Amino acid sequence: MELIAFQAFPAGRVVDLEWTTASERNSERFEVERSLDGTLFTRIGALAAAGSSQQARHYVFTDVSPHFGINYYRLRQVDTDGGHTFSLVRSVSIAHTGTDVRLVPNPGSGLVDVLFGPKDAGSQFVMLDATGREVLRAGLGDVRTTIDVSRLPSGLYAYRVLSASGGSTANGTWLRE
Repeated sequence: MELIAFQAFPAGRVVDLEWTTASERNSERFEVERSLDGTLFTRIGALAAAGSSQQARHYVFTDVSPHFGINYYRLRQVDTDGGHTFSLVRSVSIAHTGTDVRLVPNPGSGLVDVLFGPKDAGSQFVMLDATGREVLRAGLGDVRTTIDVSRLPSGLYAYRVLSASGGSTANGTWLRE
């Protein structure tokens, strides 16, 4: 396989990845991987490859849930015999312009990242169980705050971000596996 181009660019709240091969031989698939630190990558999707081709092939993949901040991407090209090669790494920065809050992973079970953009100093993250009882509260740091949810029982939880004055600025739901 001869990869001649691999690009990643923001398109609003998603990231478009495009790549082109000049030729392919015994190529089975392309796995798209994302990282938050440029070191530890996780597979977020895959596309079937052409197999064998002597002509240029163009591929497109959209990451519909990139994280706020810098996202690193690479391709893992897998051959029919199980061999693989990696592309160069590309990075894209996603700015947070609203008051959205996301918990990743969702569903999750251990450590969870609360991703939240601009906020007031003193903002608090609050998680509620199905009865509306507060089961967790944490202060929010920068764009990403990691919390430990391993002590919570499995189930669906509501969450919200409270400003320093106590008003709710964002909310959502999260599933504990």
